Amino acid sequence: MGAEKGKKRKAETTEASNKRLKSTAQHVVKDRKECPYLSLINRTELNFDRENKCSQTLQTTNTYMCLVCGEIFHGRSKTTPAYVHALQNEHYVFADMLTGQIWCLPDMYEVLDDSLADIQHNLNLFYTKHQIEACLRTPITGHRLLSRTEFQVGYVGLNAIQQSNYINSVLQAMLHVDDMVRHYMLPFAYKKEASRSALRDSVGHLFKKVWNPHNYVGQVSPRLLLEQVEKESQGRFKGSEFGDPQRLMHFLLGALNEAERKASGKAKSRRSTVIEQCFQGRMVQTSTEYRVSGGMGGEGRAPLSTASSEHNFFTLPVPLPERPLSREESERNKVAQEHLQVLLQKYNGRQETLKGTSRDCIKGTKYIISKLPKYLVLFFERNIRLEDGVVKKNQSIVKTPVAALDLRDLCTDAEAARYSNAEYDLLSTVVYEGGEGGKTGYRTYQRCKQKNVWLELEDLLVMQSDAQRVSILPAYIQVWERRGTLVGDRNGPLYTKATNEAIASFLPPSERVQLRLLCSTLTGVMDSWSADVEMEVEADVD
Repeated sequence: MGAEKGKKRKAETTEASNKRLKSTAQHVVKDRKECPYLSLINRTELNFDRENKCSQTLQTTNTYMCLVCGEIFHGRSKTTPAYVHALQNEHYVFADMLTGQIWCLPDMYEVLDDSLADIQHNLNLFYTKHQIEACLRTPITGHRLLSRTEFQVGYVGLNAIQQSNYINSVLQAMLHVDDMVRHYMLPFAYKKEASRSALRDSVGHLFKKVWNPHNYVGQVSPRLLLEQVEKESQGRFKGSEFGDPQRLMHFLLGALNEAERKASGKAKSRRSTVIEQCFQGRMVQTSTEYRVSGGMGGEGRAPLSTASSEHNFFTLPVPLPERPLSREESERNKVAQEHLQVLLQKYNGRQETLKGTSRDCIKGTKYIISKLPKYLVLFFERNIRLEDGVVKKNQSIVKTPVAALDLRDLCTDAEAARYSNAEYDLLSTVVYEGGEGGKTGYRTYQRCKQKNVWLELEDLLVMQSDAQRVSILPAYIQVWERRGTLVGDRNGPLYTKATNEAIASFLPPSERVQLRLLCSTLTGVMDSWSADVEMEVEADVD
């Protein structure tokens, strides 16, 4: 009896399972390599910068983009907006916004076709180390927009959202720092979910979009990053209001540095972040109190006390010469001019800046750099605040060499001895060319190292410029790249230690040690096979 009941129960279970399978047969996914509706796909309607939100229900999960009209809808099963849209409009091909899978609705099968690889790449931007290095090292040709216009990967326009011109100018300068490109284009690894940073993720997403070789329209929207910047800054920097690029860049470097430390899981660790590796330098400040007679210009000056301190910096302020005083109108209208090398003598350790502290006491301060950063950021002090609160711009011309700016005279002897040479090449410059009050007219001039040309970028505008023009522009922010290497250093590996650690975090523990040993071994022989690597990179990208 027991055996018969068991057989009967098993038969009933099998029959019930078969019924469930038949009832859900229409939902069973079958992969197909051929789809009769691929000709309906209209790439000119696809906007991968739009917000991932259903146009009907406003839901942000389980969303699909219609590859015919570019609209985003929720769901894939019956009664969902995507399913209904497919039936009503005869738009049958959809892309999963999360995974990049291509689906045919209402037939419910996944489409597998190599011709859709560019769409899937735009939905889920992923790059290998070789692809990143190819973008940075070689003038990649053959990449064209949908309009068939050829473009250089990494040098595209940014959409101006209301008054975000000042934000775009800063982003363009930061988007072309090689070490940041290598770091932010690789997948992020978080040791703890609580350490996840929305600002860090949005910066990485923007890097991936700007350096995307499959860009359709030659422009990118920084909307996600603008939203995070406004949130992280508690409304100090908005795309809807005019702002100061120098304050914004100072905030971004600090906020990203803090996010990188939290992401590493060791907020108090001595290991430097990618921001510190790129921009952080050290400076010695020596302050002396003097007792004077006859005012600050008096000859009698006796030192009272001297104190020295050393601190880190991300940016260096550069004082500008004031307009020359003259009774002649022609002389008053002249714009002051000075060479950058002269203005930087403030940091040579000998030039003293005096400031009155009381009627008979003054304070003299000297500065000298004890550690040069790999990328030097200069802030030119152009804002002049008048007595009535109005801010005017100092239009002084700073004559700037676009290459080989030697800073050895600004370093301590120990720091100067560490480098084979301490020369810097100009990488980018943010220029103010607007009206009073700092409300309009910021643009970035960027050196395209792949083609050795200068490009002018202002929001969506991308056009070629020349080095002679860049050298006399009224710079507001400049980013310089050090060309010198440490004495005894063999140029180091292709990627920084932080990047190698990020890659290692994706590997099993048993393989991480092997990767670190491999990176260490390759450091000594990098120069001998760098040419072979570049050939392999080009082949991999093609």
